[in-house]
Amino acid sequence: MRNFHIIVLLFSISACLVTNNHQHKERKVVLSLQNSPCKGNCHVYKITFYSDGVGLFNYIKNTKKSKEYFKYSTSDLDKIILYSKEIKFSEIGNKYFNRGLQDLQVKTIVINGESVKYNENPSLDLRELYNKISIILPAQYKHLYH
Repeated sequence: MRNFHIIVLLFSISACLVTNNHQHKERKVVLSLQNSPCKGNCHVYKITFYSDGVGLFNYIKNTKKSKEYFKYSTSDLDKIILYSKEIKFSEIGNKYFNRGLQDLQVKTIVINGESVKYNENPSLDLRELYNKISIILPAQYKHLYH
């Protein structure tokens, strides 16, 4: 009977570990960047970075219309997240967004649910964040990312 209790205890502990491991590996959106349409010939797309190291480049307009998955380094994404905390990304809001400027393309960056939308000249910190995101993109998308 004592062996039975030990086996049940071991099984319970291993079941908890498997459940916790599964929750940790759950795929979620960590970062996304979207370019909106403009009155000219702007590339319109959305890039999504998932927690598992897979990204999705979704072509929307003025490019070939498709969705393409790519791999990226999660450690590079972690550096971007850390930089976003350093510049207080969550406090920027729409500080550099002007509704009256309708011909300019609007860029929206979302990091862990916090969003920044801009169409005017952003701060140097926000431009640096944008550049850091471009670094982890595969080469075939960099010409669209401007």
